[in-house]
Amino acid sequence: MSPNTTNSITLVGLASAACTIAAVTTLLGYLGEFWWAFDLFSHFRVQYVVAAAIAFLIALTSKAWSVACIAALTVMLNIATIVPFYTAPATSPAATERLRVLMLNTHISGGKPALVGAMIEETLPDVIVLAEVDSFWLTALQKSLARYPYRLTAPRQDTFGMALFNRKPLLQTDVLRVGPAGFPTLVARIEWSAQQLTIAGTHPPPPFNRKMSAQRDAQLTELGRMLKPVNKVLIVGDLNATPWSNAYRSLISSTGLQNCAQGTGVHPTWPTHFWPLGIPIDHCLVSPGIPVSRFWVGPNVGSDHFPIFVELGGE
Repeated sequence: MSPNTTNSITLVGLASAACTIAAVTTLLGYLGEFWWAFDLFSHFRVQYVVAAAIAFLIALTSKAWSVACIAALTVMLNIATIVPFYTAPATSPAATERLRVLMLNTHISGGKPALVGAMIEETLPDVIVLAEVDSFWLTALQKSLARYPYRLTAPRQDTFGMALFNRKPLLQTDVLRVGPAGFPTLVARIEWSAQQLTIAGTHPPPPFNRKMSAQRDAQLTELGRMLKPVNKVLIVGDLNATPWSNAYRSLISSTGLQNCAQGTGVHPTWPTHFWPLGIPIDHCLVSPGIPVSRFWVGPNVGSDHFPIFVELGGE
């Protein structure tokens, strides 16, 4: 057996293994409603496409037809869930007042307030929603937030403190303890373009185990139920769920909300330190009919999350 044959067999074997893993985890990701652990596999649709596409090319050149077929099916199945984010645009902008919103999970223990403050001063958003905020962060950002006299804060020493800042008066505010974990969700109503817009900032637990996964799902479900009757809503936060997870899909299905990133592609927001595993878990969701003119991901400001921006209205 020649060295070339040995290398070919080894390469095909690796491709077959990668294809099998991608195919199995792809299918398991659709079973999240039956077991919390299965839902974890739903988050990596983009990674499955890349792994299966590479396996397909190797199998094709090596004439491993069965591997190539499975890889191709895996690629197509995952692309089918990703393509809508590129092909279905958000609501077209209308002639309304522009409203720029910033959302960031600061990374309470490892974030860098100086970088966050510099970003705020440079971009000057109208509304700011911060997750993982404690009293230290509020003090450290005091100068950068001087232009935002209207605020609603619920700092905590753990990773579930929240804060909302606005340039204009908050017409109505509430700190909700949504879900069994009781973590704060901030709800504020503001005047925007001669109408009222309700903004909710939330940060449910990450699905690290069965209990935390159930808490996340319950928080998103209850929040959706509470805000569904409201006419114009913007939900922003680190939802700890990708658009392909069961919790996210249930929220969208029950409320009819639309992702502000729709039509702009998939935007990984976590983790910042290892891009190959990047997944989109930070979101801006709006009621149908609210014009979204722009959505983008901001720079690395020292957190394990990238900031996200959305601009409503415009011409």
